Amino acid sequence: MEHKVQRMLDRRQFTSAALAAAAALELSKRTSGIRAAKAQEVEAITEARGEWKTLACLQSCGGRCLNKGLVSDGVIVRQKTDDTHPDSQEFPQQRGCLRGRAISEMVFGADRIKYPMKRKNWKPGGKDFHPELRGIDEWERISWEEAIKYVAGETKRIYET
Repeated sequence: MEHKVQRMLDRRQFTSAALAAAAALELSKRTSGIRAAKAQEVEAITEARGEWKTLACLQSCGGRCLNKGLVSDGVIVRQKTDDTHPDSQEFPQQRGCLRGRAISEMVFGADRIKYPMKRKNWKPGGKDFHPELRGIDEWERISWEEAIKYVAGETKRIYET
C-alpha cells in the first residue's frame, strides 16, 4: 500500500508563493507590452528600408505555404507569412509551415556553405581520391568556375560509365 505524503503550506508560505506568482504575472504583462511596442518600432524601421516579396518555398511538402521576405539591397532581412487579411473560417490565411519558415535558417545559418570547397587530396576521375581521408582531410576554397567544372566533368564521367 502506497502512502502519498502531502506537504502542507503554512499561511506565510502560501502568502509568499501567491505574491511571487502575482508579481511574475504583472512583470510578464509589462515586459510583453514593452516587447510589442519595440517590435512595432523595429517593423516600421525595417519596412522603410525594404520591400516585402513572396518567397518560393523549397521544401516541396505540398502545403502551398505562403512565405514573404523583406528584401533590402538584394538581401532578405526579415521573414513572415500570410497577413493579407484576417484569419477566419470562411477565408483562412495561407500560413507557412515550420519547414517553410525555416528558410531563413538555411539562408543565414552559421553552418551554411558560403563558397565552394573541395577536399585537398581529392582528384577528379574516380581514381586516387583517398577515401581513407574522408572526415580527416583538410578543405580548400575553390572558385565557382572550378566547382562548376568539377561537377559537370564528374557528372559526365559517371553517366558515361
